[in-house]
Amino acid sequence: MASLIRFSQILCLSFVLLRFQVQTSSPSQSSPNSSPHLCRPEERSALLDFKSTTDMRDDYFCTTRPTIQTWKESKDCCLWEGITCDKVKGHVIGLDLSGNCLKANLTTNGSIFRLEKLQSLNLAYNDFSYPNLSFGFDRWKSLTYLNLSGSGYMDGSLLFDEIFLLSKLVSLDLSGNYGLLLDNIKFQMLVHNLTELRFLILDFVNMSLVVPSSLLNLTSSLEHLSLRGCNLQGNFRSQVFQQTKLVSLDLSNNDGLLLDSIKFQMFVHNLTELRFFSLDSMNMSLVVPSSFLNLTSSLEYLSLRHCNLQGNFPKQVFQLSSLQLLDLSYNFDLGGNFPESNQSSTFEYLNLAATNFSGVLPHSIGNLKLLKKLDLYHCQFYGSIPRSLANLTEITQLDFSSNQFARANTRCFWKNAQAN
Repeated sequence: MASLIRFSQILCLSFVLLRFQVQTSSPSQSSPNSSPHLCRPEERSALLDFKSTTDMRDDYFCTTRPTIQTWKESKDCCLWEGITCDKVKGHVIGLDLSGNCLKANLTTNGSIFRLEKLQSLNLAYNDFSYPNLSFGFDRWKSLTYLNLSGSGYMDGSLLFDEIFLLSKLVSLDLSGNYGLLLDNIKFQMLVHNLTELRFLILDFVNMSLVVPSSLLNLTSSLEHLSLRGCNLQGNFRSQVFQQTKLVSLDLSNNDGLLLDSIKFQMFVHNLTELRFFSLDSMNMSLVVPSSFLNLTSSLEYLSLRHCNLQGNFPKQVFQLSSLQLLDLSYNFDLGGNFPESNQSSTFEYLNLAATNFSGVLPHSIGNLKLLKKLDLYHCQFYGSIPRSLANLTEITQLDFSSNQFARANTRCFWKNAQAN
């Protein structure tokens, strides 16, 4: 899935650039290498206190040495790994302890909250799974970047009450905290108070009590929204995202969300700058495939896996100028023909597995020269496999099984492919 990996890399790069902008947003913030002992004593003490009361999680996957174990009292804390300081005043403004397998109780271990000038905090993939905590996040009035993904928070009632007060947040990631519950009132407070958000990632947070109409209030600054596996339910409103400029939208694995054709067309009409779009496992049985003709030409990633789509999928979607990944797999009643391609395509990943696509593969399939994965498993294709398929020199995964291709041609093709 080269395109998925590439888009993930782009998204990660966006986060990195965002954090870099946060930490270098004024001339007074840069690397402290030229300023010995820049670190403020009270903040070095807070960090060392945090280190002394933090354990390493006993986990088979925790094999790397935690960042905090490299912290030495004799060394300027602004030079410690995972720490970013303001150059002039020496305040700690960035703390990144992601993936350190740390285990701590943030209530009793309140030393981290003494870093009151913090602007960027990443505690992803650690263990802070203690219920009914008063966290103290509300002390960080300057915080713009907060990543608590995969941190094991079990009770979000107090957590959200404090996050609401972080009005300068530009990026918030609470994904992968499977016990976290976000109800409708708190979600509306979140979108009402955090008006500067550009990145909002809530994958696998329990949002079953959030009504879809609440999404109408999302801030116009939002660029990346991911609500994957949030157990959202109900009818989707066509006016959703009308005021946003979303580049990335993931609503996949919310099989209780319902969309019809009219609402979907109005919905995508608002998303003119979209590049990443995933609706896997949503109920789209009422959406006619022609509705996808309104998708923006800027789209690079489109995944509609297992959406109960029915009818003939429009060939024009295959011809979107920027499209690199298209996944229509496991829409058993979705049909069509493999599209002709008269020019070199941007496609890298095409998955039509377990659909009702049929017909003869065209000779122009050889024009998909960037293609790395082609999955036609369990379709209705027949006839000969075109010799031009040998032009796909970048291909790494290819599945033509459970079709009706001519056996002699298939054996001949594989024999020639192996020889090349």
